[in-house]
This record gives sequence, structure tokens and C-alpha cells, in this order.
Amino acid sequence: MKKFNYLLGLLMAVSFFACDEEIVTYEEDAIDFQTADAYIKVVTEANELVEGQSDYSFRFIMIPGVEDIAKVNVYKKFIMGGTQEETNEVLAYSYDIDDTQLSTNIEESFRMSDLVEGIEVTDPESVLDTIVDSLVSGTICIMRFEVLRSDGSAANTTDEDAKEMRFTYLPNPFKGTYVVTYSDYWRIERQCIDPGPCPVSDLPIDWVGETRIIGALNDTALTKGDFWGPNDFAWDGEMIFYVGVNDATNPTDSSLRLTIPTEINGEPAPVFSGSRILTVEADGCGAAGSFNHNRVPGQCDVMVVPDAGGPGVHRIYLTYGYFSDGSGEREFYEILQKIGD
Repeated sequence: MKKFNYLLGLLMAVSFFACDEEIVTYEEDAIDFQTADAYIKVVTEANELVEGQSDYSFRFIMIPGVEDIAKVNVYKKFIMGGTQEETNEVLAYSYDIDDTQLSTNIEESFRMSDLVEGIEVTDPESVLDTIVDSLVSGTICIMRFEVLRSDGSAANTTDEDAKEMRFTYLPNPFKGTYVVTYSDYWRIERQCIDPGPCPVSDLPIDWVGETRIIGALNDTALTKGDFWGPNDFAWDGEMIFYVGVNDATNPTDSSLRLTIPTEINGEPAPVFSGSRILTVEADGCGAAGSFNHNRVPGQCDVMVVPDAGGPGVHRIYLTYGYFSDGSGEREFYEILQKIGD
């Protein structure tokens, strides 16, 4: 969370009505008015919540006027898409205001999991947590701003209708059906592709053309269930991986990093076979790591590239595997491309 309190260095003129009421003139951030009442400007008026996107922010400006303003509270509630059920309202943030300054500028960063914390719904009768299955397209989060004086009473503010902002929930863009466009499998240091040698008689393995379902648990967690590698390796579990952010040092790179956890809620991550899951982060990539083979394009890819095949046609690159104590590594590499809706 970032909070900035500063004198904006803008024009302020003080004059008096016949009733000796002080007037403040404010000209900044597209606000140009004279007021004695407090004024709150919600700069972020509306936005979209996307399940596969992790980081959001809002910003507002508090101008005390001549009021004795001490605090701004921000409350949150949801109106559920479909049923239009209205949830409870919860205090989300509280900010102290220094009314000796002409204005206070607040910028808050948050994740969608922060928004649903403390929110209750009656159907189903549960408290929403980081799993947002109860949210459907069209669900709205309303954030309401309350301005308080030092005695705790609600202050008069200009533009009362502007003291809220809305975030509309949209489906995760990365959820959906994908087709495998490239596959590679290494078993105990040997590549199982034709005509390469492989220590299992019914291989090589090639699962190009097979489809996979990518699901979502929340704004950072995606799932790939039913298969570990090819259809031959069917299982009744699901792999979980987390969507990160793009490389800030390379602004032309639109890819988002993926992380495959080795533990989930303090327990080992589920694995198709063997003793434990192998991941690029935990076990290394290249000559010094378990994933030490040259792949296309010669690196261990774990990422999603939005719109790689055109608008809405996302591409997911996964490198993962498992280790068997009795024999060694099994390594998988696959590229999946989303099939259009």
C-alpha cells in the first residue's frame, strides 16, 4: 500500500462571505471549484476485475475545505451476478487525514483475494475466501467512501454521488480448453521421441493434438487436471500453477511468469507418480539442474503469453516433472494454445 500526504503547491485563495464562512479555491487534477465543505475526488471511478489478473489499485483525493476532517473509511460489498444478491458491507481500508494540508492523495494497491476477504453470501452459506467460484460474470464490487470529522460524525461533502467506485468481475481470460501444439518427454535422462531411444517399450510419447482444460481457483491460481503429460498418463488430480507478472526490465515482453508450487497449504503438491514433483524453480534449469536438456527454444519455459495466437488465443508453456527415488527424473514439456470460444 502506498500513501502520499503532501501539499500540492496549487492555487489556494482564502476569502470570506458576509457570514464569515471561509472558502477554499482548488485547481488541480481536473478539479476546479470553490468550497467550504469537504470534497473527496475518487479518481478511479470504475474498473474490471479479471480472475487471472492479480494486481489492482485505486486512488482518491481528500480536500478538507474548512471542515475538521480526520478520517476516510472505505467499505466494500458485492452484488452477485445472476442472483443479484447483495452481500454484507465490510470495512476495507481506513485512512487518517491531516486537515492542515490542502489535500491528501491516497493510492492503494490490492488483489482480488483482498476484496473477497470478510465477504459473506447466503447462497452458498459460506465466507468467500481466495477461491472465488461463487463469483460469476457481472458480479460487482462496490467500494463506498465515508468522510468523518474528528468527533466521528459524518462530514458534509460536495458531489455525494461520486463517493463510490465499482469493479465489475469478468471471467478469467486464461480459463478454457487448450490444444497441445508441442510435447516432449524425458525419462531418466533419455528423450522419448521417435527415433530417439527410450527405456520403455511402448514409447515414444507424443501428445500433440490432445486437449486440456485449464481452470482457475482465484486471481492467481490456475489448474490443469486429469492428465500428467499425455492421455496415457491419466490421473484424478490436478496441477496448480500461479500466474505472476511480466518482466518489468523488458517492457516489450508480454509474457506472464508461471510458478508451479511444490507445496500447497503446507502439504506436498499432488503428483501423478513418483516421490515428489519437480519444478524449474525448486530443482533448477540447465546444466546444474534437473531440467538440463535443450528444449525449444533452449530454455525451461513456464509462462503464459496472452493473445500469442491472436486476440483471446493465449498460449501456455509448461515445464514440470516428477522424481522417483528408485530410478530418477521424468520431465515433461508442453505448449498449449487456447481454442477460441
